[in-house]
Amino acid sequence: MKRGSHVPLVKAAVAVLTKHRLSGWDPSWLENPKYKPWLYKTDIGMFCRICRQHKQPASRGTSTLIFIECPGQSYRKDKLDAHMASDHHKTACQRHADLVRGGPGHRLYCRSHRIIDEMLEILASVTEKPILRDIQASQAVGLEVDESTDVSVVKQLDVHVRYLDKEGKLYCQFLDLVPIADGQANTIVAAVREVVHKKEIPTQIIFGLGTDCNAAVMTDASEKVPYMKTFKEHLQQLHLYFRNGANRTAALKSAAEALGISKLKVKAIQNLQRNISAVLGVLAEEVEVHKCPAAKGLYSFLAAYRFIAALHLQADVLLHLARFSKVFQREDVNFLAIKGQVMDPYLDGLKSHLEGRFHDLDVLAAFSVLGPQAARSPNNEAALVHLKTLAEKFPSVDGSTVVEEWTSFKQHVVTGTLQGKTQLAIMQELTSKYEEFGVLYPNLNQLAAIALTAPISSVNCERDFSAMNRVKTDLRNRLQGEHMLPA
Repeated sequence: MKRGSHVPLVKAAVAVLTKHRLSGWDPSWLENPKYKPWLYKTDIGMFCRICRQHKQPASRGTSTLIFIECPGQSYRKDKLDAHMASDHHKTACQRHADLVRGGPGHRLYCRSHRIIDEMLEILASVTEKPILRDIQASQAVGLEVDESTDVSVVKQLDVHVRYLDKEGKLYCQFLDLVPIADGQANTIVAAVREVVHKKEIPTQIIFGLGTDCNAAVMTDASEKVPYMKTFKEHLQQLHLYFRNGANRTAALKSAAEALGISKLKVKAIQNLQRNISAVLGVLAEEVEVHKCPAAKGLYSFLAAYRFIAALHLQADVLLHLARFSKVFQREDVNFLAIKGQVMDPYLDGLKSHLEGRFHDLDVLAAFSVLGPQAARSPNNEAALVHLKTLAEKFPSVDGSTVVEEWTSFKQHVVTGTLQGKTQLAIMQELTSKYEEFGVLYPNLNQLAAIALTAPISSVNCERDFSAMNRVKTDLRNRLQGEHMLPA
């Protein structure tokens, strides 16, 4: 017998006498029903699948539990049994069982970004289905569209929808956020068509489209008055000049305190109008003491009479335009009063420009025929002209029948159940599927639905962009539209 050949026999005899198997990994453990549900092996040791999936936070300090954070490297059956008998493993098994059978009170811990994204998509899909059903059942639909560029220089097209429920109540809902290559008209039209097709919205019920024309208005103003473009650029330079210098801001505040000026801000037009003397004083000091070329250029521009005149003009006009803009931002805005109660007495100077922008203003004004003023008026000629305008604009409305319907309907407004109600309330009664007016006057019902859903601005899209900027910051610039859309 060769030397050392008796060693395996000795080890086998020792194992039999001590009733212990030889040390090392035993593949049969993975087939054992006792260990198979939770045990798995890696190159560095053994782990518990269930405990790692339902890992519990450490009560104190850093957790270094075997089979969970640290691999089990003692390949012995009693170590496996000891882990199964531990409180941590029992709690994890209970949570896993609750999760499998969907029992009440279980808490689900998801750390996978893919799982979270899928859950958000499922929740968004479940939430969106009843909304899309209501949109598809609406008598008329209006779309609000606007585009913007986020912090990662990706153009996004935001689409909102205005629709009516069965009671005639108006709703505004977010519809979709679509990345686009550019802001050209053809690209936006193609994207809107794709959204409408994807959401299965019938095109025959879409009667209105609202977009943001502020950029176009400002472009036209800059082209007609080139000085206003320079005015805007210098305001931005002035704001950056004081914002980027702590000493300059301190000097500006000191000058404002000496002059008795409060609420000192450089960027706001009205505040700059009140603080112009302090601003000019600080710029003059910067030029004389520090020989600053930027301050000299700003002082030369701000001290000119043209800037002072433009500043006062902007301060007087912007306040009223801001109030006018807030009227459009209301979801229940009664735009039918714009022409008679706002534009004519208040914006005569801007009437020609607004009519150029709102080329369908006569159509919007024609909807006043659905109001109580038109019904109480003894002269029906204006109402008949409005009805003719609406019938020509919307082919789904019968021109001869709508006149007969209006003649009968106005009696309800003057002496009937609609007496004393506002125009908004009257149109909601017309569009409600629970009232008889929609059945008796189908053409007026269609016109009221179009009037309620007609978008005036894209303010809801602007609110979406503000919310997106709060989520997609410089530190989260890799967030894409498909990740933010479900949320």
